[in-house]
Amino acid sequence: MTRFAAIDFETANNARDSACAVGVVIVEGGRIVDRLHALIRPPSRQFLFTPIHGPSMRCGRGGRACWRG
Repeated sequence: MTRFAAIDFETANNARDSACAVGVVIVEGGRIVDRLHALIRPPSRQFLFTPIHGPSMRCGRGGRACWRG
């Protein structure tokens, strides 16, 4: 049975260190058997790609900040 992980990173801007979200699925025998999605706080507050993927500095419900600071 083939088992692998598919990983997708979303970035906030063009910088290499601007990952703001990661998604991982585990596929076993052609079926997704596990999945994970997590937000990552990038070092910069500059979010250029929010219209494309969604995450921003203020991404919680009602505009609540996802991160402190």
